[in-house]
Amino acid sequence: MNTFLSVAVTVFLLTYAPVDALDREKRLRVVSSVHANERVLVTGQEEREKGNGDCVDDGTRNQDPVCASNGKKYLNMNRFEYNKCLIEAEDGQDITIVDLEFCREAMLEDIESEGLV
Repeated sequence: MNTFLSVAVTVFLLTYAPVDALDREKRLRVVSSVHANERVLVTGQEEREKGNGDCVDDGTRNQDPVCASNGKKYLNMNRFEYNKCLIEAEDGQDITIVDLEFCREAMLEDIESEGLV
């Protein structure tokens, strides 16, 4: 009986572990493709796995774009600070505000989803 139980537990663990790894890999691919696309405005519509419970979105949705050193245009300073926190928690990358000219190629693609149009 103990041998059967050991085999059953081993089979369960072997089948469960790769599934969990694949799910995390899928999530990382989605997040990295969003961050790698310089033409994406990162807003609240993208869902990310939070690694830091200190990242707070105050809900401000006024349109006052800011440009970040990662080449992304964020809807406003609040969205920048929130995404900066998430990026720092997930990737350890520190982004800063730079001149809007730096993001001239970035498009504000998600204005409609923010209810601003």
